[in-house]
Amino acid sequence: MAKNKNDFDFLDELFDELETSGSQSVNDFGDMIKNRVNEEMKKNGYDDFSDLILGGIGNSSHGKVHSRSRGRYAQNRFDYFINALINVSYGYQYRGYYREAHQEAIDKYIQMAKNNPTDLSVLERNVLREIRLVRRNRRDGRDKEYQGYLDGLNLVKKELENSKIYMMGKIADSIIS
Repeated sequence: MAKNKNDFDFLDELFDELETSGSQSVNDFGDMIKNRVNEEMKKNGYDDFSDLILGGIGNSSHGKVHSRSRGRYAQNRFDYFINALINVSYGYQYRGYYREAHQEAIDKYIQMAKNNPTDLSVLERNVLREIRLVRRNRRDGRDKEYQGYLDGLNLVKKELENSKIYMMGKIADSIIS
């Protein structure tokens, strides 16, 4: 029967490593443990072990990733899109590799938007294509880096749609006034 891998099996591996290599000092081993624990925490969506603790006892209002700012006073789609994506906040459980990959996806599309600020339809096509490609090359569903990048792409897609709706409302307001 295959053994299910536990999230903390890496600790057993570390202690086995300590037993087999008697040449390491206690300080070296302590540093190695600290680095491995922090690496595992990043894989599980936290910056480090203290984030895991703070996330467990902290304020539950730090939920999923969301944009805090809306482009109320944006003059065009580009302004709305950029304002929405530069103010993304992350809850405790959405940090580490998740946040890095999420931010990578956002930064990629912000740069694309800056290269062509007058026509965001190019971005819409690109993000839809990339979402399909990333889903097709799907990794383990528990991989925080994969999930962060995909969620970042979906946030870009959502904010592109919101920018259209915002501009349609702005046009409707100017016609009615």
